[in-house]
Amino acid sequence: MERKWAEIKACCRSERLDAVAAIMSRVDPSLVIEDNREIGPDPVYGELLDEKILNADRAHGSVALYLPENSDKLPDAVSYLRERFAALDSDIVLTVSGHDASEWENSWKKYYHVQRIGKIVICPAWEDCTLRDGEQLIKMDPGMAFGTGTHETTRLVIAMLQHYMFPGAQLLDIGTGSGILSICASKLGAASCHAYDLDPDAVRIAAENAQKNDIRNMVCGVSDLLKNVERPEGGYTLVTANIVADILVRLLPELPAFTAPGAPVILSGIISDAEPEVADCLARCAYRILERRTEGDWVCLAVAHD
Repeated sequence: MERKWAEIKACCRSERLDAVAAIMSRVDPSLVIEDNREIGPDPVYGELLDEKILNADRAHGSVALYLPENSDKLPDAVSYLRERFAALDSDIVLTVSGHDASEWENSWKKYYHVQRIGKIVICPAWEDCTLRDGEQLIKMDPGMAFGTGTHETTRLVIAMLQHYMFPGAQLLDIGTGSGILSICASKLGAASCHAYDLDPDAVRIAAENAQKNDIRNMVCGVSDLLKNVERPEGGYTLVTANIVADILVRLLPELPAFTAPGAPVILSGIISDAEPEVADCLARCAYRILERRTEGDWVCLAVAHD
């Protein structure tokens, strides 16, 4: 019998999408975001999109997440979101409806297209892509896990990885989702990639995506933050954590026990309003900030602990 899902969907003005996504990611990080502001034919290759998508309302968008219909989290999640959205903007419309798993898995595919981030090219598994000189191809099928390369937080980390990666790096990827960051790191020269997520479905999907990209130095495991993480001798030499601000604050005090001194730690999923909370935690835990990048309302930090 096919599993039934409850879709929790927030419709809002396009300029509110980042704030709405940040709130909903606290319930579940696997979001489907419909943002029509930049949809159009590819300027290089001229691929055409469905006419309905090209004519979509660019002033409005939506963010959706999916929970099992029988989940104990569902009533509390809806109550929490209604309360937060009422405080944020009365124009946000929240709806809850039932869906088959196949609808969830396929509905977002029409919005997922090739992403170029530096020399990394992320291509949906069901599409073909022409590479330019020096580009690295990554085929992705995120399934029911977060991480397609389309969200600002993911793009920021991938850009940072290209700056901080070095041959032989031992990567720890916390909250791996689809495995996209570990796969990028492997393509960029990491010696080993250890990818962990609390969600067993995400871990399975990450392993499948690694196999599709012929990645053989990536280990995937289930862990609540660092609870089940294996620590290599000398510690990890590079870390990525694309989660949300309040979870990062939980993670940071314990992380130095797992990393080599001075190892770059790339933190993302930080909505700009939550940056002071993360900055306070970094100061308390004696981290130094190496670099700060932003895209839209999102912040990505590279930090280190000596």
